[in-house]
Amino acid sequence: ELTVGLSENVRQALELGLLDLAFVKRRAGEQKGELVWREPLIWIAAPGFDWDPAQPVPLIVLVPPAITRTAALTALESVGSSWQVVCTSEAQSGVHAALAAGLGIAPHARSLVPPGLTEISSNELPPLGDVEFVVLAGVQGRRDPARALVDAIKQNGSLLRRARGRSRDAGRQDAGREDRMMLQHEE
Repeated sequence: ELTVGLSENVRQALELGLLDLAFVKRRAGEQKGELVWREPLIWIAAPGFDWDPAQPVPLIVLVPPAITRTAALTALESVGSSWQVVCTSEAQSGVHAALAAGLGIAPHARSLVPPGLTEISSNELPPLGDVEFVVLAGVQGRRDPARALVDAIKQNGSLLRRARGRSRDAGRQDAGREDRMMLQHEE
């Protein structure tokens, strides 16, 4: 059975013994889990999104306890930026839809930015730090078959990431596969 959800919720289900393995995000530097990859969190929006830095940052975020949400709010508060949550979603697809509609700006793992959205940089937006993607194993997840799956995920983690600089046609051909993979990466 595959369970998709926010990393913190999936992690809790694993700790309760409801799952054998979990592929989740963690804050950079945490020790639990086997590292698959590490990358920066970035700010993204629809191409051409126009934000007036004199106004609060219009945030599109996942529901608590999402790691990206916490990173964005912490970063903005640390530099004294004003912000307003304009959309909250329980799923990454909802964040992507709100971004595509031009409602605001969202924190996102750099290699997982979907087609049609773009990284934005502004001196008004603070850096978000890094996030790590890891595999966690419960009691059952430490047995040989599960161990083989953990090893396969670690060895092939690059297949889960979006290749940067790929041609537009290649992105469209792979979009369905990558969207399915994205479900596994929701906070």
